[in-house]
Amino acid sequence: MVSDIGNKYTLMREKYLIRVEDMIKRIEKHNDHVDRNLIIDSYKIAFNAHKGVYRDDNVTPYIEHPVEVAEILSELKVDDATLSAALLHDVVEDTIITGTDLRRKYGDIVSSIVEGLTKKKQKFGSVAEKQTTHFKKLLESTIGEFRIIIVKMADRVHNMKTLGALSYDRKSRIANETKNIFSPLANMLGMHKFKIELDDLIFLSLDPEKFKRIKNSVDEYEARNKQRVDNTINKLSDEFERLGIKADVIVNKRSYSSIAEKIKHRNFEESKKFFSVKVVTKDSSNMYNILEHIHRLFKPLNQVSDYIASPKPNGYKSIHTKVRTDDGYVYEFLIRSRLMDELAEYGLIHTIYTMSRTTDEDNNNTVKTYVNSMKNLYQESFIDEGDHSGVWGNLVSNLVTDFIHVSSPKNEVYTLPKGSCILDFAYKIHTDLGDHCIPSKVNGKTRPISFKLRDDDVITISTSEKQSPKEDWLDFVQTPKAAKHIKRALKDKYKNLDIDFKKDKIIKKIEFSTDFRLGLLSKIEEKINMVDKIISMNLKIENDIAIIAIEAEFNNQKCLDDFILYINSMDSIFDLHIE
Repeated sequence: MVSDIGNKYTLMREKYLIRVEDMIKRIEKHNDHVDRNLIIDSYKIAFNAHKGVYRDDNVTPYIEHPVEVAEILSELKVDDATLSAALLHDVVEDTIITGTDLRRKYGDIVSSIVEGLTKKKQKFGSVAEKQTTHFKKLLESTIGEFRIIIVKMADRVHNMKTLGALSYDRKSRIANETKNIFSPLANMLGMHKFKIELDDLIFLSLDPEKFKRIKNSVDEYEARNKQRVDNTINKLSDEFERLGIKADVIVNKRSYSSIAEKIKHRNFEESKKFFSVKVVTKDSSNMYNILEHIHRLFKPLNQVSDYIASPKPNGYKSIHTKVRTDDGYVYEFLIRSRLMDELAEYGLIHTIYTMSRTTDEDNNNTVKTYVNSMKNLYQESFIDEGDHSGVWGNLVSNLVTDFIHVSSPKNEVYTLPKGSCILDFAYKIHTDLGDHCIPSKVNGKTRPISFKLRDDDVITISTSEKQSPKEDWLDFVQTPKAAKHIKRALKDKYKNLDIDFKKDKIIKKIEFSTDFRLGLLSKIEEKINMVDKIISMNLKIENDIAIIAIEAEFNNQKCLDDFILYINSMDSIFDLHIE
């Protein structure tokens, strides 16, 4: 019997080792300095550490997970330290191996990546506290070592692929956390491949029936129109060959989730925006020439977006143009170089691992942009760490918000949420500047402190000792940091007058889902009845799931935060939306 178990583990170890060796060969194709022994030894340590442990289905050996995570990363031109950390990423959290053990054996890089991925072991007062604590550590660690978030994204992709064995509550909670945090974070860091895969896995998990309908409809549409699309691509490819232009013409499929979003308010056949066409050239000097030839071959619709001249905040570069072909169909072409295509698909991943092999100044600038984005996300989200519900709300809000980049007269660049005003900028630099801010110059012209800023604005802040925070400032600031400091200043200002400062009443629409259990619904109803004023409330029961929608008036932000914290703290609550 003992011999049979030993043989079982030997066969299992060898089976996974073959996969690890294939990963090594994969990354050796683009990296001449791969430490094979590091990766193989990391695998053996992970295998022994997780030996006898199974995934939630009680069938799959746990080692399958770190191997799958490493396999995902091996397709992305990562380095040996990243693969080593991917194989070891759960050993400190789930086994007797410590971070000190890893540091002694593998050095600082691998151990710091693994420790950055390891969740804190402590008791939490609420789900919101648990989420914010873990994510704060992840952000802090990532700012110093970007490979941490790259491994985390691969880890989340595989976990999303294997939700089947989990309870409905856990599955929904993980899917919603991925939707609110990891998908927009992947977008912020330019990791398009991860984003579209996560979005489709979220869609499949939260609404499997709709996902199946959309997928079937798209697959049928593609089959019916394959010949037409092929003809268009062949026509363009033949033209490039005739002109001696070396470029690949590739159908770029959209995710099923983005298609579902596009056709939400339209008939399926009316949308037809299921793909774009990439034109990828090795010679970056050819791109505008390619644009000209596409416009000669097809009818341009005067819809050109030049993200080469003005790249997106996450570093994305490309030329977009829409044309109409002879058969009346509209196509969107994306023209880019091979390097731009890698950056568009992999973002941070491409930048980090290309930097180790080149001295491209654009790469250095892109990394600085990513670092600033992460720092900004951290600074704008963790304003009041005692308010865990508020912090989590800030995180979600900051991740889905578009950002602008503005600068001081000294050319110091600052990132702010879109819609931010001069006062937000002042508080971003320093609290005293915000408290005493008066009308200031934007691009040389004096503007009121409520003036909304745009990308590339240059702001010169003016101050006066006679100025102090006003209650109406809360009506136009956008950043949590500005709002926090204004409220604090107003409380200090009025406390000697025995005035309890409260912001104007807040009206919010809140929708969430939960298991249909009468006892649980009674608790929720009891809490809802304590809200300052209920404007409307609606309850729907669908497939044993209760969907609750309320519109309520709260006396101040604290009342709203307390209510959201209570709802978030209940394990059976999922799919929470606030408007």
